[in-house]
Amino acid sequence: MDNASSTGYMKTLKAVSRQAAVSMYSDMNVSTITTSAIEQYIRNFFEVDGKYRRYLMQFAPSMARYTVEKDHNPSDTTKTLLTLERYNERIAAHPPCIIINDTGVVLKPAGFGRSTWQSRPQSSVVMHQIAVTREVPITIFIAASSKSELVSLAQCMHAIFFDISTFINGKIIHSDNHTDTWSLRIPMMIDPGSYDKNNQGDDPQMQLWTSTISMQITFEDSFNLTDDDMSYTVSPGSISGPEISFPNVLKIGRRTSGLISNLLVDMKVVIDNHNLASISHGSTLSEYIILAKRPGEFNIQVLQGTKTGSNIYPGQGSAVRPDVIAQKKITVTF
Repeated sequence: MDNASSTGYMKTLKAVSRQAAVSMYSDMNVSTITTSAIEQYIRNFFEVDGKYRRYLMQFAPSMARYTVEKDHNPSDTTKTLLTLERYNERIAAHPPCIIINDTGVVLKPAGFGRSTWQSRPQSSVVMHQIAVTREVPITIFIAASSKSELVSLAQCMHAIFFDISTFINGKIIHSDNHTDTWSLRIPMMIDPGSYDKNNQGDDPQMQLWTSTISMQITFEDSFNLTDDDMSYTVSPGSISGPEISFPNVLKIGRRTSGLISNLLVDMKVVIDNHNLASISHGSTLSEYIILAKRPGEFNIQVLQGTKTGSNIYPGQGSAVRPDVIAQKKITVTF
């Protein structure tokens, strides 16, 4: 990976071997990508030319007095420098500040990915798109010199990650570099901490107010491997069933992103009433987009063609009588 990026992300390179694929998805790289992307997501609200700045000016106009620009002129009394950084051992931040830290990486089943078959003279090649999913526990540390300032900053962070994230990005963060394939999923719920006062030294006037926000960020990416073997085996119990993650209620006329994970190559995602909504694939392996068209109720369904045995071959299986192996009811309202 290359960490020379204007957005602060580490770039995803294409794997050329199994060894390269393993090194690409080391825990440290996943952590760095995740904390960098969370930092940039917050910056997009506070930078003057940030792509989410217009939303900040509507739901929290008082935050306009803060700047996250490191070249801020201290003599400009109309702006207050807000330190926004990822945690590192050499950090020396002064309030007000927002520090982003991760506490490790948790492995998570990602399903089987996708496979395609390409015929060549006297041989065939299988292209495997391997899904990679990790959970990264994130803690956002907020500090200010007064309780009122801390409350304002904390409530702003609550809105950014909880109240409006569904509206502006479907709780999915993508890289600004279109060649990157990773995405981050913001959880439906976050865990806000209490407001704590800490005395600094013996002077009672020197106080530091702090709070935290904790959340489980899901990192998702994929890489490609090539194999000459025309068959592969899925052992029973090695992969959990499909998981459908969409809001229960959708608004008419709005496109909503969601995730459907743990899909096998012979599974298909459909909706049972095309008069109410349409579904299309997103930019990652498990991202799907629904356009709600009319009020009512429909089901998102994962279908699988009927077959026996654990070996899956190209062209095997029947779509005449597919099994519904997972579904979720969705309500469309005005």
